[in-house]
Amino acid sequence: LASRSAVGEVRVLGSIAMGRAATQQRRLAAASGVPSAKAVLPQQRRQRPACEAIRARPGFMRPQVSDVRGAVESLYVDRLKPLGRILLKRIRERNAIVAAAYARAMGHAGAVADVDTTQLIDPRALRQVCEAAGCFTIQNEDGREYSVLLAGRPCHFVDV
Repeated sequence: LASRSAVGEVRVLGSIAMGRAATQQRRLAAASGVPSAKAVLPQQRRQRPACEAIRARPGFMRPQVSDVRGAVESLYVDRLKPLGRILLKRIRERNAIVAAAYARAMGHAGAVADVDTTQLIDPRALRQVCEAAGCFTIQNEDGREYSVLLAGRPCHFVDV
């Protein structure tokens, strides 16, 4: 047991030393003006888009921007205001249809779209994806409700 903790301590110390070595290598490369093959300056690192950095809670799915945009556009066609709670349902409906089509394509002829068996969408992740994407405009509604509108597109919704 003592040897395992010693091994773990060596691993931690080794990773700290490796981090210091990498930092020193970047500093030397920056100072000399000739970057080495391993030296990656912070400004050269690939930045993940804000939408990719959003994580869903365990057991929930994080929607993709394309999923949200498709759902919002389908609500526009139906002339329904894309409120957050309605958008959650529409994304699940569309995911169920895709899953059933995939199952039929894989040879399951009796597959039907079942919304109740599709994974739940994380409401917080949905809002964060909408806020991070530049193609949407978020409007606060009554209470904690919000609507997701397509930026630059006129909207004519039916009052329900």
